[in-house]
Amino acid sequence: MKISPSRVWRIFHAVVKGDLDDAVARRLSLCLVCSTLVSAQSTGGRILGRVADSSGAVLGDVKVTATNEATGIARDTKTNTSGDYVFLELPVGTYALSFDLSGFKTNVRRMWCWT
Repeated sequence: MKISPSRVWRIFHAVVKGDLDDAVARRLSLCLVCSTLVSAQSTGGRILGRVADSSGAVLGDVKVTATNEATGIARDTKTNTSGDYVFLELPVGTYALSFDLSGFKTNVRRMWCWT
């Protein structure tokens, strides 16, 4: 069922004014929540972490590269001032994470990513 934009506006206006009865308002709210949840689904995974040196001090501006071991496709990011990094919407698989910062030895770790 397709609803015109003018109809949506009239329903919204009625909700704001309080002209709808509780049952209709509850159903409308449920529809809005469900549609938001459905559109928020994703198929990718994520890898996140914090980079610190051997003394525990966090390291900012570290280049972090996630390379999918099956495809060879790589993605880069940098850590923020708190040493945090995140890769979103990664395809499921095993990744080699390399951490690169001038003055430090490059470190490589293997990580599994799933949804």
